[in-house]
Amino acid sequence: MNKVLTFAFIHAVFFALILSIFRQFPGVDVLENYFWGRHFELGYYKHPPLFAWVQELFGMALGVTVTSSYIICYSFIFITFIAVYFLAREYVNPSKALIAVLLLEALSFAGISSRTFNANLAQIPFWVLAPLFYLYGIKTKKSIHFALFGFFLGLGFLGKYFTLLLGFVIFISFISNS
Repeated sequence: MNKVLTFAFIHAVFFALILSIFRQFPGVDVLENYFWGRHFELGYYKHPPLFAWVQELFGMALGVTVTSSYIICYSFIFITFIAVYFLAREYVNPSKALIAVLLLEALSFAGISSRTFNANLAQIPFWVLAPLFYLYGIKTKKSIHFALFGFFLGLGFLGKYFTLLLGFVIFISFISNS
């Protein structure tokens, strides 16, 4: 677990730092997020609200800077890496779970191309956390795991409405395995 935390932390700090130094304009989406986030609405004309809320909360905590927008991106990726490790641990040994996390480096969302915090990036950790806690709930029969499954599925939905598909697939799995 320490290797995964170390890798995920170094990854997040490295990319946030590199982008902060060499890319001083975070993109139009980030500016739009800050504008939307100031109003804390339940939805916006083009996207669900989570990423605008998160952008504004980070802006309030760290200041509205280019660096804070990159910290958001790589914080979400950090959470995704840790969640993937725990999900992989349900099926394989720790070294193979670490390899699963390392393989995420090959995906575009995990690297330098995830420099803009938007609806796509906002949903990613929840696409891992929701199934993880669903699996924990099935295995342990503890209601807290099912509650966390619903919580993360709901946050994913607030990140991008496409997460409804994940909920539908898990529902079909639940019905077919009952």
